Amino acid sequence: IIHQHHEVFGSMDAFGDKVRIQINDTHPALIIADLMRTLCADHKTSWDKALEITRSICSYTNHTIMKEALEEWNECRLKDLLPRQYHIIQKLNDQFCTDVRNRFPTDEERVRRMSMIENGQIKMAHLAIYGSHKVNGVAQLHSELIKTTLFKDFYELWPEKFTNVTNGVTQRRW
Repeated sequence: IIHQHHEVFGSMDAFGDKVRIQINDTHPALIIADLMRTLCADHKTSWDKALEITRSICSYTNHTIMKEALEEWNECRLKDLLPRQYHIIQKLNDQFCTDVRNRFPTDEERVRRMSMIENGQIKMAHLAIYGSHKVNGVAQLHSELIKTTLFKDFYELWPEKFTNVTNGVTQRRW
């Protein structure tokens, strides 16, 4: 994506305006850490600017509230296999937890629930929400459930991020 953008536009100046990445469930959520790594290391972008660009580019769609779709990756394994991305996730998580503490100073339990890293696991949905500008469900009821149950804490922090995009087949198309 970066290579193609650079070939077409000649620079990275408009990258955040021209590119969109859809994180479809939690499987591709690692794109957030890898995009941050690439922008900072290869394109000499500052940390804050890289996070701004990443968030403007990425959107996260949750397809189900079932645990199976909410991947948690083993922290030690990720650290061994992808140490640079792991370090970035750690830094993002530290920054995020500080932001949550500043917003909810007496609610350490909320910080624990929202943390990307807990009990040796990395919560990929939390990474996807933090690194995206939009979060959506795939039906009106589903979108309401993620706002009121599954990602309630995140919705209370960023209600403007949450939206609905209804998937499905209409009778006419069927």
